[in-house]
Amino acid sequence: MSCLTTRTLITRGESVSTPLSMDQALDVRDAFVKGIYGRLFVWIVDKINAAIYRPPSSDSKSLRKSIGLLDIFGFENFTINSFEQLCINFANENLQQFFVRHVFKLEQEEYNLEHINWQHIEFTDNQDALDMIAIKPMNIISLIDEESKFPKVPVKS
Repeated sequence: MSCLTTRTLITRGESVSTPLSMDQALDVRDAFVKGIYGRLFVWIVDKINAAIYRPPSSDSKSLRKSIGLLDIFGFENFTINSFEQLCINFANENLQQFFVRHVFKLEQEEYNLEHINWQHIEFTDNQDALDMIAIKPMNIISLIDEESKFPKVPVKS
C-alpha cells in the first residue's frame, strides 16, 4: 500500500520514491476510492442489466423490466459549505424533483386518465424544500441576495 503514501518516478530505468505529505496522501486515497466506486457502480449496473434484460418483442403483452436510477455526479461532503455548494445542491435537488415528477407523478396521472389498473406508488416529493430555497416570498436565495447588498457585512453574519 505504499502507493497511497509515496510518489515514485521512473527516469532512465531508475526509480526514485518520495513520501507524500498528509494532504497529498489524503488526495490519493480519495481519488483511489472514487475510482473504486465508479468501477463498482458500472459493474453493478452491468449485472442488473444482464439479470433483467429481455430482447424487444412484437408481443404487446410482453413486459420489459427496468429500474430507474439517478446518480448525481460529484457529491461532496464538506464540514462548511459555500454558496457554490448551496447552488450545486439546489441544482441536484431540482434534478431529483424532475426525475420524481416524471417517473412517478406524471406517469401515475396518465394511468388514471387512461383508466389503467395499477397499484399506486408512494414517493417523496421535495418541492416544498425547493420552494423554500427559491420560490416562496422571503426565500433563502433572495435573503442571501439582500444580505449581500449591505456594505461592510461581517463574514459570519
